[in-house]
Amino acid sequence: CDEHWLPIVLRELMNEAPEMRHAAAGAAGSIGDEEAVNPLADLAMYDPDGEVQLAAIQALGEIGGPVARLALKTLRDEGDDVLRQAVDEALSEMALADDPLAPFRD
Repeated sequence: CDEHWLPIVLRELMNEAPEMRHAAAGAAGSIGDEEAVNPLADLAMYDPDGEVQLAAIQALGEIGGPVARLALKTLRDEGDDVLRQAVDEALSEMALADDPLAPFRD
């Protein structure tokens, strides 16, 4: 969760090995810096590895913010069923982070 690692994490999002891209996406979500949103959105949309796409979607949900929300909504409209379900979960996580008491209000 230390922003000191962000430049390395951002570089590893483009690594040849899908395992490294997957790990970097998770780390980017943990760091939570909006600088990672655009590279994560690219991974979520275009990465050939489905697990990397899912990790990028989850990371976008953890980071939150309007740019991440827009990227997720765009992906929901263009992705397959598995990606749409992951996007819906990420958007729900973002909504809960925005207003933690919302599910308990009438």
